[in-house]
Amino acid sequence: MSQSVRSTTMASMSKPTMLVALVAMLTMAVIEPHFASAQGEGGDNQRGGWWWRSPPPPPRRSPPPPRRSPPPPRSSPPPPRTRTPPPPRCTKPGGVCGDPKIVGGDGVTFYFHGRMNQDFCLVSDSDLHINAHFIGKRPEGRFRDFTWVQALGFVYGPHALTIAAKRVAKWDNAVDQLQLAYNGHPLELDGSSWASPDGVISLNRIGATNAVDLTIKEKMGVALTVVPIGQKESKGHGYGIGDDDCFAHFDMQFRFYNLSSSVDGVLGQTYQPDYVNPTKRGVAMPIMGGADRFFSSSLLATDCKMSKYSGLAIPVGSAMPSFDAVCGTNAGSLSAGMPGGLICRR
Repeated sequence: MSQSVRSTTMASMSKPTMLVALVAMLTMAVIEPHFASAQGEGGDNQRGGWWWRSPPPPPRRSPPPPRRSPPPPRSSPPPPRTRTPPPPRCTKPGGVCGDPKIVGGDGVTFYFHGRMNQDFCLVSDSDLHINAHFIGKRPEGRFRDFTWVQALGFVYGPHALTIAAKRVAKWDNAVDQLQLAYNGHPLELDGSSWASPDGVISLNRIGATNAVDLTIKEKMGVALTVVPIGQKESKGHGYGIGDDDCFAHFDMQFRFYNLSSSVDGVLGQTYQPDYVNPTKRGVAMPIMGGADRFFSSSLLATDCKMSKYSGLAIPVGSAMPSFDAVCGTNAGSLSAGMPGGLICRR
């Protein structure tokens, strides 16, 4: 539309009409350039001959993290947690370790060497008998055997149990070297525990291999660990051990709950109420003599000279109180809540 025509037309209009026409002209002035551009380009933004502007795309939202699937339901409840028995404590009462170093029920430490390849009575009571089999070596020029406890035999009423350490040349702690028999039959401790048919005797492993805890119900218990003699230890003590045998043996700690006042044996005698240890005091190695008194003809024999075994239960009222973890203290210093314990005065 030319400028003259527009001026003539607007002059002939009334004011309201003129205002409407002015708005229309301004609109065309804005639209015409875009309309022409859209017609010439023919782009994707042309719809029906009119140009339009696409709205910006919505912001992309990252997908939420995957939700963790719940754990599958347990097919069975977890097994109950069992208490692992403690290992032997060689410096506490009832300890029998090494070239047998013994801590008696009275708290006194002494050595009992016995003789190699023989059996000796450790404990003998009317209803309980415990023998120990000694292995050893006597180097040239020595006047006595070096000895260690290689096996134990327990006789308790109708029960006869033996626990031994196998002979082995090269020690591997991952290999179990325990050998057990119950009433003359080999006993395989495949799991972590075993019990006699009547439940009186029980065995529980301490760790995976080479250590067990034996309990005779309401009578006694003992923790045993198989240990070898290493070359460093052999040289330090002059044992003279070669490569053909590491002399695997037991370190052990006994605990007693129901002994009579007449109990005997190398260890048992130290639990008598009026016992006085005859070993020499103030020396590096106080040695208990009298091996012949404690000699037994076999691991399960009850025929040592000091035997008290009759197979009968201890009469009611004659048993002494428990000696478990209370003896060895100074007189007058027993812990509260531990009545009846043996007071060690040495």
